[in-house]
Amino acid sequence: MSIIERLPPDVWQEIGHVTLDLRSCPYRSIGRKTLIALAATCQYLYEPALNVLYRVIPDIAVLFYSLPDELYKRERIVLNTGGSMGAQFYEEVITFAFTCDNLDQADLVRFFAHARRVKAIVDTCEYYAKSPVRSTLVAVHTVYTTLARVLAASPLCPSLGRLHYSRNELTPFSVFRGLHILFGPSLKHFFVTSSEESGHNSRRRHHLPEALYTRSDPAEDEDTFYDMQAKLRKLSPRLQSSYVLMEPSTSSMTSATRAAIYDFRQLVVLDYHAALFDSCYYASPTFIAHCAQLPCLRELRTGIDDRSWPPDWRLQITCRQSHTSPNFPCLRQLNLIGRTLAFLTDLLPFMGCPILEDLSIYTNGNMSRDEIRPFFASVAALSTQTTLRSLYLLATKPVISSTRTSSGCDRHSSPIDAETLDPLFVLSQMQRFMLALRCPYDIDDALLQRIGMAWPELTRLEFMRNRRDNPNPGQWWCTNCQSDQPGIYRLGRNEVDGGEYDFEVGPPKDMWCRPRATLLGLFYLAHHCPNISQMTFPIDANISIIPPARALESTVERRAKLRTLSLDYSPIEDPYAVAAFLTGLFRIDSATDIRTFWADDGSSFTDGDLHGAELEDGTGREWWQKPVKYGKGWRTVMRIIRTFEKVRLEERRWGW
Repeated sequence: MSIIERLPPDVWQEIGHVTLDLRSCPYRSIGRKTLIALAATCQYLYEPALNVLYRVIPDIAVLFYSLPDELYKRERIVLNTGGSMGAQFYEEVITFAFTCDNLDQADLVRFFAHARRVKAIVDTCEYYAKSPVRSTLVAVHTVYTTLARVLAASPLCPSLGRLHYSRNELTPFSVFRGLHILFGPSLKHFFVTSSEESGHNSRRRHHLPEALYTRSDPAEDEDTFYDMQAKLRKLSPRLQSSYVLMEPSTSSMTSATRAAIYDFRQLVVLDYHAALFDSCYYASPTFIAHCAQLPCLRELRTGIDDRSWPPDWRLQITCRQSHTSPNFPCLRQLNLIGRTLAFLTDLLPFMGCPILEDLSIYTNGNMSRDEIRPFFASVAALSTQTTLRSLYLLATKPVISSTRTSSGCDRHSSPIDAETLDPLFVLSQMQRFMLALRCPYDIDDALLQRIGMAWPELTRLEFMRNRRDNPNPGQWWCTNCQSDQPGIYRLGRNEVDGGEYDFEVGPPKDMWCRPRATLLGLFYLAHHCPNISQMTFPIDANISIIPPARALESTVERRAKLRTLSLDYSPIEDPYAVAAFLTGLFRIDSATDIRTFWADDGSSFTDGDLHGAELEDGTGREWWQKPVKYGKGWRTVMRIIRTFEKVRLEERRWGW
């Protein structure tokens, strides 16, 4: 027995996985040539190497390389997808098709042999050529029809456990009529999308010749989709995760998707939501009640449109509730996408979720400031006080106040403060807390200290705002802001009508105020939360109002490893002292990122921004000089902080 044969094939297969490196970089073809060379070394390594090589493929088109050249044909389509910063990137799509339809299994022996090795088909796992060209392999729709005839009732890939297939404008919708050749009893994860014009496809369509556009009859598409869903229910009854998104979609497609979900009792992950709120994939009360009784469901993402829910939706949910087990007994992650926060607040108590760990709420409708605290109170009232570890609330529209101006316009809402967050402090296991609301925040050192004491396991704390809602002091620097009204600003006279600020009118008063949180608040978080690594909120980086960094450092038992510190519009005076302070509280490495919204230099200011900087009395220069000064200050911190970290390590090494 040779040295190679002393190791079992499973060990060589694991070595192949490490060589291919799909775990750390799943979208690149690293190590494929090495695996091919390994398979050609000896007969003993042939099977393990090929098992790894064909384990994850982007498309069944890869299998065509095992066939003689006379059995298939290739066509290369080059698309210019454009680029940025003057660079041009090109994508080439290589389509594969059989040269004839009269094939039998004897002609496809090697094709089927390699197909049996496939465990996952992920269309994002593309083969990359040298930059700037990217290659994508695609089997045309007739391939699926031909293989369905040859295979009869047998699956092409009997070991396939994960299927990710995305249709674009290069492929007609009829491809779904033959997609069932990939369905089988081993299939656990099903991810299928169809889109005509969205994202990357829209750029590709822009450069696609008119002759290549694919069009079909909507009625035929509905029949094709229904037939695919029916075969999925029949051939893959043990499906655990499902995501189906058709754009554009119809009510018949939605009904077919919902009917298929009703037949899968072993679902673990269910993604049934409305993309960009333009789809009809919304959950009904009956659908929510059905999902609540799934015994294995761990992750649920769904869209909810309260306008289509009947007034008695509470009764429809409770009447189907089991008396022996709570709703969603195993649910760990819940993502709700809705129109209004008030309706989702009413829905939460009916969800149950006794062991929920991750709650994410997205709203696309108007949100009132008065709806936020009741939502937090509803979350705190759930039976998840000891299990909830992550809370994320995002609103795509500005949060408005319950009152209006004298001219009938919406006022800016009052800031999110400690009183608003007070109900959440009972959630003792909180690790990730993120707010992305288009309204101001009132954050001070006392609030940060309370957050640290209430959530000692915290790793991520973010109070995010849309940058277009942030008043840019680089353009409108207000020198007479009142410090007793932090974060409160009013609309300009022309902005209420959706227009730009009028320079003659001047910037709105209280447009920007210095943050009330200081570096002392960061110390409180580092002291109470030893695992904190990501923070997003503005601070006043004035080093003179806090004790020396070395005195504070002695009270921090273990420095947290800092990953991201996003500071919005944070003023800074002494970057060297701030860098020394930060290295005393956190561990800094090459991956640490400290970012602000300040300009790095004057290059980002246009002539219009600088108009009015040279006033006779000199009062207009400050709004231009200070933003540039603060931007350079934080840039200096990023440049020297890693050097300061090396000094800190030497200090600890020698016990200084």
